[in-house]
Amino acid sequence: MSIAAYQTLYESSVAFGMRKALQAEQGKADMEDRVKELEEEKRLLDQTVLELKSKCEAIEKRENERRAMEERKHAEEIAFLKKTNLQLKVKRLRPGISERPFWPRTTRNCPGHTILGRAAVRFFSDLRFRFRPRQTQLEGILSPQKK
Repeated sequence: MSIAAYQTLYESSVAFGMRKALQAEQGKADMEDRVKELEEEKRLLDQTVLELKSKCEAIEKRENERRAMEERKHAEEIAFLKKTNLQLKVKRLRPGISERPFWPRTTRNCPGHTILGRAAVRFFSDLRFRFRPRQTQLEGILSPQKK
């Protein structure tokens, strides 16, 4: 090979090396930009994870409170129904005890025995006749009589 060929080979290899160095430098800059983008995306995702965790904890706390309230209401309702059932059983066994009316018989015993007092007596008397059959039906349902 001649010196000119070596010189051409040398120049082309130097040019090739320069091209590769420029490509590597450009690729490095692109990769650094990509790393910055990915780090920013990771930071945003971490922030989103924290927000979602706090929302999840708040929802769990709210649901636990709601469930506790429902359980408390349910327990109160059961206690009320048990008490009512017991009262109905006692009333069935001793019918004369709770037969006293809870409204005034005459308006003279009421404070302010005016027309309003008489209207109240009529109202309560009407209620007595409306609700008494239902009580009897409830007694039969809650504690049926044996035949």
